[in-house]
Amino acid sequence: MLAFPPFGRVCYDITLTADLTIGFTGGTAGEVSGMRIIVRQPATGTGFKVLWPAALWWPDAAAPQILTTAGSVAQIWVETPDKTVTLLGRY
Repeated sequence: MLAFPPFGRVCYDITLTADLTIGFTGGTAGEVSGMRIIVRQPATGTGFKVLWPAALWWPDAAAPQILTTAGSVAQIWVETPDKTVTLLGRY
């Protein structure tokens, strides 16, 4: 679980070691909270998959395709205005 702050922004820098299912917690109703998620694949070997919650809204309803190429990096932003009831993603 990645935690939103009560208000403002936070950044997570994650190097994958296995497939990852991301979930969200925290935030404050009536306050926009956000996070930047940096996802890194290992420098060598086969990369891993990232799975997002179905309730996360993406532009054009399409979640980002995280490359599984060794050493690749992705950056994603997620915001919530209402304590994770609404999750808005962009990349």
